[in-house]
Amino acid sequence: MRPTVAWINNGAIRRNTEKIKEYVAGSARLMIMVKADGYGHGIVNSAYAALAGGADALGVAIPEEGAELRNSGVRAPILSVGALLNADDADTVVTGSITQGVFDARAVRLLADAAARANRPADVHIKVETGMNRLGVRNEDLPALLDAIDATNGAVRVRGVFTHFATSDAADKKYVYEQDARFRAAVETVKARYGRQVLAHASCSGAILELPAMRYDMVRAGIIAYGYYPGPDVRKSLDLEPAFSLRSVVSNVKTVEAGEAIGYSRTFVAPGKMRIATVPIGYGDGYRVAYSNKGHMLVNGRPAPITGRVCMDQTMIDVTGCGDVHIGDEVVLIGRQGEACVWADEVAAWADTICYEVMLSISPRVRRVCIDE
Repeated sequence: MRPTVAWINNGAIRRNTEKIKEYVAGSARLMIMVKADGYGHGIVNSAYAALAGGADALGVAIPEEGAELRNSGVRAPILSVGALLNADDADTVVTGSITQGVFDARAVRLLADAAARANRPADVHIKVETGMNRLGVRNEDLPALLDAIDATNGAVRVRGVFTHFATSDAADKKYVYEQDARFRAAVETVKARYGRQVLAHASCSGAILELPAMRYDMVRAGIIAYGYYPGPDVRKSLDLEPAFSLRSVVSNVKTVEAGEAIGYSRTFVAPGKMRIATVPIGYGDGYRVAYSNKGHMLVNGRPAPITGRVCMDQTMIDVTGCGDVHIGDEVVLIGRQGEACVWADEVAAWADTICYEVMLSISPRVRRVCIDE
């Protein structure tokens, strides 16, 4: 069996959720986002770990994700926050008792038709456009959307109203306050029509940590549930544990002399005698070419720089300073080895990206193993 494995610590997800739950206790309910395969951690195991940690609800991006959770036995509330595009998705939402985000009359009609076919109502949260300019209904169009919902005569029921902040992870929160002012107006419009029990929610990870006045009735935690902060400017007010690690082994070790090149296009030429190890992972596994000659892995608790271009299936590293290295020795690409560590946000910096993408990019060819430690 291939030794390149992504290890998912469900215990870390559970403990992170417990910490977030305590952080917002008394002020808001907690939704944990498990969309995009649990941010690369696995949607089903992440959902159960989050629920074990006290999550009140789960968030997905598309109806199929909600259906996967229902098919696995999850009975907690699920909100699908993306656009509803067709009748099949509407049927999936209604039959699965999944709450759907809506922002236009077309989606309302799809859900009303699905509710008629299933002989049961469809629950929705109104998605409000406050400045992200991605999905949502603008405040000036909100009354017409609510009229369209009311015209279904109870087939579509409003259970919540939400928006998404564009800059809650930035040091300057001015734009967040502008968005929040628009959202507050929308919340009043919706609650005036449907009652104060309607759930309002806007805060993602950055706002949860830094903007307690914007927690409303519920918050939606994403990346912090998996052990990372959403950006370098966010206050590190929770002791988070990364739940994702990526490990492999040495598949070959050789000595190269000064002047010898390593890998495609000769992007690295040895300045002197070196010990080079090969690791069976490459861009075919989602370990990006952008890491070439920039990043490092851990061997024997020491950094081993990537030498040459990352290949489709292999990556070469300099283990000259790593002591005795042999075929089969453990290599840590993301995670901790002894006292040393290399986490996804550090890896992301090598490619000028974010830790979310690093973990989500690891392909299905890499086996996932769940643990609870």
